[in-house]
This record gives sequence, C-alpha cells and structure tokens, in this order.
Amino acid sequence: MIDFLKLPSPCYVLDETLLDANLALIDRVRRESGAEIIVALKACAMW
Repeated sequence: MIDFLKLPSPCYVLDETLLDANLALIDRVRRESGAEIIVALKACAMW
C-alpha cells in the first residue's frame, strides 16, 4: 500500500497496470484503423 503522506508534493500518482492497458488499447485502435493517435499525457488526461 502506498503511504501517501510520504510522497513528495506535488506529484503524479498513477496505476501503471491501467496505464499500460489503456496504451495497448490505443495502439490497437491505431493499428486497426490506420489513424495517427495523438495523446497528451498530463495530470487531467492520465490514460
């Protein structure tokens, strides 16, 4: 478990497993559609 009180502030906290799954999904859509995918990875759009 993460001790949130020990994290530096400010910082980003994310679930790497979910991020990897979402990026794999985006890659699949890119490959199957032929579209170019542009993703902004920032705090409010942490896929």
